Amino acid sequence: MSLLDDVSIVVTPNGYKAGELYAVIPVPTEGAEILSQPVDLVTDFIVNSGGVIVDADTFDTFGGTYDGIRKNFCFTVGKRYKLTIQGDTTSSGFTMGDTSGSGNQYGSGFGTFYFTAVGNGSLWIRQQTSGTTNITSFTVKEYTSADMDVTRATAATRVDGNGLVNYAEVLGGEEIVDGDFPSGTTAWTFGGGWSLGVDSAEATSGSSGKLSQTNTLNGKYAQVTLTVSNVGGAGLILIDYGSTGSAYITSDGTYTLYGTYDQDTFEIYKSATFSGTVTNISVKEVLRDNVPRIDYTGGGCPHILAEPQRTNIVYPSDVAVTQTRTVTAVEYALSFYGTGSIVLSGTHSATLTGTGVNDRVDLIFTPTAGSLVLTVSGTVTNFQLEVGSYATSLIPTVSGTVTRNQDQFTRDGIGSLINSTEGVLFVEMAAIADDLTYRRIGLSNSTSNNRVDISYDDVSNRIRGQVIVGGVNSALMTFVATNITQNSKIALKYKLNDFALWINGTEVATDTSGSVYAVDTLNKLSFDNGAGGNIYSGKVKQLQVYKTALTDTQLAALTS
Repeated sequence: MSLLDDVSIVVTPNGYKAGELYAVIPVPTEGAEILSQPVDLVTDFIVNSGGVIVDADTFDTFGGTYDGIRKNFCFTVGKRYKLTIQGDTTSSGFTMGDTSGSGNQYGSGFGTFYFTAVGNGSLWIRQQTSGTTNITSFTVKEYTSADMDVTRATAATRVDGNGLVNYAEVLGGEEIVDGDFPSGTTAWTFGGGWSLGVDSAEATSGSSGKLSQTNTLNGKYAQVTLTVSNVGGAGLILIDYGSTGSAYITSDGTYTLYGTYDQDTFEIYKSATFSGTVTNISVKEVLRDNVPRIDYTGGGCPHILAEPQRTNIVYPSDVAVTQTRTVTAVEYALSFYGTGSIVLSGTHSATLTGTGVNDRVDLIFTPTAGSLVLTVSGTVTNFQLEVGSYATSLIPTVSGTVTRNQDQFTRDGIGSLINSTEGVLFVEMAAIADDLTYRRIGLSNSTSNNRVDISYDDVSNRIRGQVIVGGVNSALMTFVATNITQNSKIALKYKLNDFALWINGTEVATDTSGSVYAVDTLNKLSFDNGAGGNIYSGKVKQLQVYKTALTDTQLAALTS
């Protein structure tokens, strides 16, 4: 029998989007519709407080905070659902949830929402102000997927497949219409000096003006690409992001530019003396917050990178200047790439010399409190100084300190994919450093009192497999590895009076006395202790969950 016959969850460095890392197994599935499609408010819903059902697809309110309608059916607490609602409203907005108050909200406005039920009451739809809401379609379905929610709320970098340090990012949809300027296009406004050419916008000298198009760019950080040809005159064109900045172009070429817009208009401004052609214009939002990091540090196959919160206190991070920073008497990590050197003076004396443009060097040190002077010479890039016992990935800075938040990975509402009475949790992972802190990956019921987890702990190079039932240790097995920063394949088997910890093909610990959980207790997979503590930091090459306690032969094959 193949191991794949028993596996219920497989997570690898795979596809992703902002806020989500896709699982390989299972393929997302939807259950049967819980509500009819299209919805009939008269037969499916009842009014709440000041809500009024006008007809089969319309309701309105008198402005009460929780005025609205509700459907009397019960969610199953801990299960995941997909809710889709379409229509239009004159209210300032509305929310959906399983209580009449402001708690347990599952969505806001029209669209598709995914949520894990925390209550089992009615489904409420509440307008925020008086108005009329017309619901043209409404569905709720049970939804099964092991895709993991990724939370960081800041940008972060990784090493890509070419060995280069860059942001983990995804591009949004195209914001520009007719960026190749087809004949007869009406999407553009041609200001002074601009006209429609053959598959391009033509700029002639003699007057200044704007080539522009209205869209939805306000507040978005965006990537702009365009091709400029036949540049003449002594002038220039600029890509205008509003008051936040501009990018200047003075010669032929294909350009990729970045900026944050504070207006809903894309603009290219030409000086009076500029002439040339512009085409192939594309503008896409760049999403960096919460994007999972598929990292290739060290080459070979990639891993999922999860790191703790850190702040880079030197700026800019690509430097050739002396910087002075106020430090305290704690451990710091100094790192950079390049062939130059950094001399530390003041509260600490040391010299760190780079070995090459693609090689990172770092120094861990504890200064005395006061002013630390960092004198840079030669070529130094990706310069970072952070509080911590080891260096983390680059946090780019320009004019001030920048903080990267902690990476968090969770997926709840997946009780159908986890067997609470027996199974195997398997992780192929490596620590970033042997820093003597608890870093866990496990199954739980969203509490730390019921959990199956694999972790690094507060003893050097120790790996721990733990099963806690009702707040009591049912099994606790440990193994001291040679070096936890090296990749290990670890499997934790749990079954009534039958627990085992396997590492790299060998059974390293067992426990033959211990209880397990009642059916349907475990419903969450997360990089923490189930309740948001002991958050995992490290590298993960693969993660698997099995719904049966595998045999010794299977566990040896899985971890070899």
